[in-house]
Amino acid sequence: MVYVEEGTVYAAIVTADNRLFARVMNRGEVMVIPRGLIHWQMNVGRTNAKIIATLNSQLPGIQFIARSMFGSRPEVPDEVLEKTFFLDERGINQVRSNFTIMLWHDGQKWRIPWELVADPSLGGGLDLAPDTVTDCLTISLSENES
Repeated sequence: MVYVEEGTVYAAIVTADNRLFARVMNRGEVMVIPRGLIHWQMNVGRTNAKIIATLNSQLPGIQFIARSMFGSRPEVPDEVLEKTFFLDERGINQVRSNFTIMLWHDGQKWRIPWELVADPSLGGGLDLAPDTVTDCLTISLSENES
């Protein structure tokens, strides 16, 4: 659990299935972090921030840091990755490319996690080489969604 005693903090977690949940927290707000998940807090205010964190487990579980930090949906902000791993924008993109595929659609660049492309149950199963660029990709997440 994280409690913000002073200041403004950007707090985030990445779930075991690589989804990013983040928010800006102010004085008096609390975030409960599920056991074993990658998480961080970053001061985004103009003054010093003070947080109180409590821990409760000797059995934290397991999560793969690189896949979670560089392959999450939505993406972990570049500023967090720069400060955590001492990488510039080029290095961040290079590492992210190991966990995502770049696709172009209507002139916009999209990063699609490899598991969506490769998992037939998610409408993927496309046979794309790592350097392949396509002009369109449609992924249906379930038969019930339109």
